Amino acid sequence: MNLRGCLFGAIGALAACGSNNNPVTVDAKDIDAPRQIDAKIFMDAPPPMYDLTCFGVTPPTTADATVTVSGTTETFNQSGMLQAVTSVVLDTYKTGVVAPLNSVTSSATDGTFTTGTLVTGGTPLDAYAKTTKTGYRTTFLYPPSPITKSLTMVPVPIISTALWTFAASALPPPAQDDTNNGVLFVTVADCALTPITSGATLSVKQNNANVGQINDLGALLPAAAGIYLVTNVPDGATSISAVYNGMNFPAHTVLAHKQPNGMNTVGTLTVSAVKPGP
Repeated sequence: MNLRGCLFGAIGALAACGSNNNPVTVDAKDIDAPRQIDAKIFMDAPPPMYDLTCFGVTPPTTADATVTVSGTTETFNQSGMLQAVTSVVLDTYKTGVVAPLNSVTSSATDGTFTTGTLVTGGTPLDAYAKTTKTGYRTTFLYPPSPITKSLTMVPVPIISTALWTFAASALPPPAQDDTNNGVLFVTVADCALTPITSGATLSVKQNNANVGQINDLGALLPAAAGIYLVTNVPDGATSISAVYNGMNFPAHTVLAHKQPNGMNTVGTLTVSAVKPGP
């Protein structure tokens, strides 16, 4: 799943931007250096070719009778290095159902996990995952479309409260208000889940009204292009969609979550992607 690198790279990039205090220096000997004409002419790189073949395709109405989801719970440290996070509790829920379908804990050695068997009833399973671990924000992971078959190599990003504080310092005001609002972490991608690095517009709405503050992480670091951090999204059902080259990508609903009441509670992160079709 090629969202893996970009999901974590964006957070690593954001943290790096927040910590970059190094001034740019100029060597005095270069100030009066004569200009030289380079004999080579470099052309701009061609625009990326995105897979848009799923745009307008009718969503499937059937699914395998049972499915599983496997992957790794992971994060970036403040040095930007990807690392597994071990012993993370991962609950899988069917949307609209209070009790989890399944609960597992990622490996204590390498952070890998495999859910138990999830029964679909033969129809696409509209489901999401919730992760919890002391010292980390609670992550809600929503796939871009209902599950129709088993998934492997799924990255489940979790962010420590310390890294969030560090990274959020790079964002423009107002600061995130966890007591009332949630945070969305959204990739606008093509059919192969490759981030669309330019020309796309993300839409985040509740009751048909725009909500939250959309931060284009690509504006902070080009390597994070196509990734958006949406802060101060009011608690509740939220519709996310996008427009690219005149194409309206289908919307799907995720939930933004404020920090629960009570002692020792933490803020949340809702992770998803928007793509051209099923």
